[in-house]
Amino acid sequence: MTLLNEPGRRHSPEDIIWCIGEWSEDEELTIEENKVGYADPDGQIWIEEIPDGEYPLIHWAYTYSATEGGGVDISEDREKLTSKSKIRVKNGEVDIQSVKVAVAEVLNQCGGWHVFVESLHLEKDGKVSAFLGS
Repeated sequence: MTLLNEPGRRHSPEDIIWCIGEWSEDEELTIEENKVGYADPDGQIWIEEIPDGEYPLIHWAYTYSATEGGGVDISEDREKLTSKSKIRVKNGEVDIQSVKVAVAEVLNQCGGWHVFVESLHLEKDGKVSAFLGS
């Protein structure tokens, strides 16, 4: 198996793509949304209710490996990473740049490549997690 995580890969905040908001029919992000409690017209919540404050980002890092048949194996073991950088929420709005900084930081810790921020969640321990896509 070939390991797909790339420990040498380095991300900057400019590499991280915010995908939360309104999309056109041709799949273009037309309006970036950063308000806490943001949900789409179908009721899917993309940014949970997160009180104003500063929060570390947690990320569960898995090991990805390519299989001989062209598929991907995902390890059952995972590592919980926590950013030193904080995500800022002020006046009910998430500071998008602070999310990009924190995501780049945790991806650099694990060699991950999922750079699309698709949702934000407030965890029970008071930290914020993001669903990251590729």
